[in-house]
Amino acid sequence: RGRELKFRYVTQVGIEPPTFIFFVNEPELVHFATERMLINRLRERYGFVGTPLKLVFRSSSQEK
Repeated sequence: RGRELKFRYVTQVGIEPPTFIFFVNEPELVHFATERMLINRLRERYGFVGTPLKLVFRSSSQEK
């Protein structure tokens, strides 16, 4: 409670399957619905239709 999820940056680290690492302030705050929304947006924007995507959420070292 009182905590807010903040995205710092994202990078693609793999291609089979496409794997993305999202650096966030607190990975435990990522809800499954947020993860599904990100997958859907990546598919729409970059044409990953029908491709399994792997998302990894890590704590950023830039804690403020």
